[in-house]
Order: sequence, then C-alpha cells, then structure tokens
Amino acid sequence: MRSIIFPVPWELSLQILSHLSLEDLKSLSVCSKEVRRFTSVVLFSGVKLCPGSVCYFEGGGGLEGVIGGVRSVRIAYPQSTLPGEYINLFRTVTRLLSKFSGLKSLRIELFTCLKENPRILNAVFKVLAGYSWYDGLRKLVVLWMDYMSSENGFTPQDLDFLYSGSRVSGASGGKENKEESWGWPKGLEEVYVANQVMEVWRFRKNMGGAGYGTFGEEIIADLGMCGVRKLKRVEIVALGIMTNRNWRGLRGRYLKADDDDDNDDINNKIVLPGGNDDNMMREMVRFPTVTRLKIDVMKFEKKNLAEIVMRFPGLEELSVLIMLERLGDGSGAMVAKYFRNKVVWKDILGLKKLKRVTLPWPSWVREGDGSGRTGEVEKEHLKDSVAWWVRRWMKMGVDPPEEVRFLQWKLEVGEEFLDFKITKLDGNINGNGNVYWRVENGKRKHPQGLDQLDSLWSLKEVIEKESVDVDVGNWGVEEGIMGGNLGNLDENEDDSKDDEGNDDGGYGSEFEEGEMHFEQWDE
Repeated sequence: MRSIIFPVPWELSLQILSHLSLEDLKSLSVCSKEVRRFTSVVLFSGVKLCPGSVCYFEGGGGLEGVIGGVRSVRIAYPQSTLPGEYINLFRTVTRLLSKFSGLKSLRIELFTCLKENPRILNAVFKVLAGYSWYDGLRKLVVLWMDYMSSENGFTPQDLDFLYSGSRVSGASGGKENKEESWGWPKGLEEVYVANQVMEVWRFRKNMGGAGYGTFGEEIIADLGMCGVRKLKRVEIVALGIMTNRNWRGLRGRYLKADDDDDNDDINNKIVLPGGNDDNMMREMVRFPTVTRLKIDVMKFEKKNLAEIVMRFPGLEELSVLIMLERLGDGSGAMVAKYFRNKVVWKDILGLKKLKRVTLPWPSWVREGDGSGRTGEVEKEHLKDSVAWWVRRWMKMGVDPPEEVRFLQWKLEVGEEFLDFKITKLDGNINGNGNVYWRVENGKRKHPQGLDQLDSLWSLKEVIEKESVDVDVGNWGVEEGIMGGNLGNLDENEDDSKDDEGNDDGGYGSEFEEGEMHFEQWDE
C-alpha cells in the first residue's frame, strides 16, 4: 500500500515522519485529512490516559484511528480525588486498553494515597493479562505513594473491581479453591517499581494474606516465578525497608556467589541446600540477561547484596542507595542504617562483568555487641576502601569496574550528601604499564549539610596511600597509579588532565511537585 503523502509504503512514511519535530508534525496535521491520518499516528505513539483524555479514544472521540499506532501509555490521575472516582478511571482504562494492540511500554501512577492501591494494581493487571499484547510488553513502570485509610464508601461496582484481583475460582467436586493464575508480562525487558511504604505487592497472591518477605525481595522473586526471562534492567525504589527478619532468600552459610559460567543451572535456578526452616525458599531464580540494576531503600544488609550477586550474575551496572535517617538519641546525627559492625562489600567480586557500581558509604555503624549503640565510622570499618577494591580486583586477574562511586544519601534533601568516586582513566600516560585512577571528591549539592565533614571524613588517613591519593581538604581531584607493584605514587605525575563531563545517572535531579522522583530512562 502506497501513501498519498510520499510515494512509498505506509510503514516507511511513518518512519520519515517520526524524524520530524513536534512543531512540524502539528503543522502538517492541519493540511488535509489524509496527512492528519499519518501525523496523528506519530504524534500519539505515546499517550497519557487520564480523566480528560480517555474520552478521545472511545467511540466518536476522534482518536480511535491512532490507537493501533500507540506504543506507550501512561495512566495517571492528575490530582487528589475521591476513591470512587479514582477506581472508576482504572475500570474504564483497563477496558479501553484492549484496543491498544501495539502497546510496548506501560506506566501506572497511583498517587492518591489509598490503602487500596495494591488491590487496584492486582485488579488492573488481572484484566490486562487477558489481552493479546500483554506478554509483548517490553517496559513497565509502576509507582505509588504512602497510603491512608479511605472511609468513603464504594459502590458495588467499585468493590467488584477492587477485589477481582484476589478473588479465587469457585470450588467444584469437593476440591479446594485455587487462585487464578496470572502475573508479570513474560516479555519484559525493563522494570521500574517504586513505592513509599513497607508494602508487599505480589502478583497471583491474595492481598489479604501476609507475605514471606518485603517489597524488594517479593518483586524480584515474583518476576522469576512468573517466567520473566528477558530482563535487561530492573530498578526498585522502596522508601520502606528491603528486608526484615522474615527474609527467606538465603541464610548466612549460603552466601557464596556461583562463579560458574556453565549452563548447568536448570531453568536459571539455583537449588539451595536444605536448612532448619522447612518453609525456606528452596530455589533462587536467576536473571542472567539483566545488565542494569538499581535498588534504593532505607535499610540494606550484606545478605541482600549476596542475593543480588546470585540472582543477577550478568550485571554491568549496579546502584545501591540507602537514605540517611536521624539518630533517635537526640544528637541529630544522620545515620545510614547498617546493621553490622563492619561494612563489607566483597560479595560484589562475584559480578565479573561489572563496569559501573554505586554503593552507599556510611557515616555511622551499629555496634555488634547487642547493645543497639551506634558509633562513628572508624578506619577499621572501612577496610573495604577504594584501595581494597582496586587491589582485590587486580589480584583476581580481571579488570575492575571503570567507575566505582560511593554515596551518602540525606533523607531531608533527597540528594547526595557526601560523594566520591574512582574512575579508570584511558591511556597509558607515562608508558610504564601502570593503570591510572582518578579519585574525585565533594559533589556538594547542599554545602550547609557538611558541618560534620571534619569528624566524619579523614580520607587521607583512611584510604591506604600506596593505592590512591585523595585531597579532601580542597575538594579537588588528584590522580594515583596502580600497577603491578601496586605501589608508589608518581609524585611528578601531571594533574592537568581535565576530568571529563560525566553523566551522574539522574541523581540529584529536581523533584516534580506531587510526584515521586525516579531516574529518567533512555528510550
């Protein structure tokens, strides 16, 4: 089929139009009905479905003709409203989405603070799972905020929709009821899920029952249970906790990462030895195709990192962020919630393909004597320092990551509090075979928060000098060298090489009013 606009097939015409600016497309759309038919498909390849726009895609709305070309949909209610109106939007939209046969990206925002948000998500996805395009989704973004009790009454239709996601099939022949089976789209390549509560949300589970873990663990485990095998990027932001005493992924004696590259794991699962807990998860689903993972939580422990290493052996980029909270002792000190007497990240050496990594660097740690006391970080806590990273990787005979970044995250401002990173420099500067590293310190988004710097940071003493030289006092950039002798700093080295501009991966971006901040993905 050739088009009237260009003497080429329809599909090629759309590709040509897709390179035009939005202004040019809008100008073309007023030329004629035929031209408008083409430009509308490009203009509306991504749409936002909210109360003001849904009507345009329904019967007689004028945009029914472009539905087949829509690739990206965002579902959102722009302001706070009554629970019934909010649920009605999702009831309407889920029915409407059956027509969007080419959908590849879906974003759902639940920002009305309802305690029913997890039930709404289950009800929405139960309906969507029946559509032909569902398992073809490539990207899924789900965001919701802290909830509050909704005292407003619901209509019977609201309640029917609200509880449809956790309803069980009718019993027959004396057999017990079974939950209906549905879950994550199997073709997903990118997943971003964020909330602001310690709330478990799982597919195929009765939301009235208790879960065996918390947010981050359940999301990752459920992705595997639902047969998702094409993942390339996962981001989980939970401003509650990632794990608690019910954590069941691993036990201390199982914290060794699988170093084999052989394909001897059946269905990408690691079968763990039995333990004392009869209910322990016996299989851990792996995601070898995931190359980018971001976890942003309030609390994190060494065992969580071990689970990440086992589940995501192919990671090239890893970011783990922990927000600082105020100590409850009246001192006003900001604390990274570590529940170990030492901060140890050596499990990450199991990620052989890692290129970029961002990890939290604590200012305080909890004492290991059971007293609950929290002490200031000392040199012994930082044995896994920058020097340790580089030296240990080289002993393994593999290239260390190109960039290692350590952050402190401040709850009050939501941006970097203290920040330093080491970057592998390109080129052999003086021909002696050494590998050069640049250590950069002091990304000060909020200088007024650095009054504790002298007491918290003494990097000239903490970081071993034979590995990296750091000038904290001037917040400058200096270079050290790492070679076969791991030794001696070249004091005559020219420091004139400029530090190249570096994309900070979305950190420190401004918050949108009324929305949750998240890193912008490259489309």
